[in-house]
Amino acid sequence: MKIKIVQPYEDMRRKMGLSINKIKQTIIDPDNATRIDLNKLQLEITKKKVTGKTMHVGLYLKRFKKDDKEYHIFVLTTEPSVNLKNVINALLITEELIPNLDELSPIDILRRISESFGIPINIQGKTQTFFYKELIPLKARTKLFEIGQKKNDEIIHFQLFMKIVPGSNQVFCALVSSINQSKYLDWLARSFKR
Repeated sequence: MKIKIVQPYEDMRRKMGLSINKIKQTIIDPDNATRIDLNKLQLEITKKKVTGKTMHVGLYLKRFKKDDKEYHIFVLTTEPSVNLKNVINALLITEELIPNLDELSPIDILRRISESFGIPINIQGKTQTFFYKELIPLKARTKLFEIGQKKNDEIIHFQLFMKIVPGSNQVFCALVSSINQSKYLDWLARSFKR
């Protein structure tokens, strides 16, 4: 299996000081993982036949320990094939940020990360920091989506997995989220000493 760290995440990974080896360990031997087939998810929600190449999204969580401090690494990948995992995000998180991590699903962990560091995303008039398995009516003459951000804030996208459902006036949001990179790095510097 090939694991590839993609841009722009590579810049964030360097700022965090997170090793590629720990990211690989998290993917290869996770404590908790979810793999989402986006086509099956769309069929489940829209009840419409889906065509095109299947894309999977992987969410992985693994516990680590350093100097009596426990932390987790949370990894988000796109998986265009069984043998390739593109790392689009990996974050250090602690139980102080998200209590009871071991009891949550990877989707719930991503939701909590978005609630803590999210940037509002407006999709056709609906504004949230996290969308999962949602159908939103299309409005005429509006941008499909807008991401709110403050000046000088960097953002990293977990990804925008969404598309207009053929033959309908709806947008299917499989998984949509982003975070304020500056806010996350500030929390990391205060909470986790490398």
